[in-house]
Amino acid sequence: MPLLVLDTMVLNHFTLADRLDVLQDLLIDADCWTTQVVIEELRAGAITVPTGCECLQVES
Repeated sequence: MPLLVLDTMVLNHFTLADRLDVLQDLLIDADCWTTQVVIEELRAGAITVPTGCECLQVES
């Protein structure tokens, strides 16, 4: 299983396109992580683009 660290650009673009489902399908077999800085950037951007919060939801 590959280990991937996702940055703001990837998460933000898939969120803005309303296609997190596609990202999930592409990464279904990967172990995905991100950094606290990326999470903070997405939260800050969610103020101006409310759909940005969608990618902050964690599926367990």
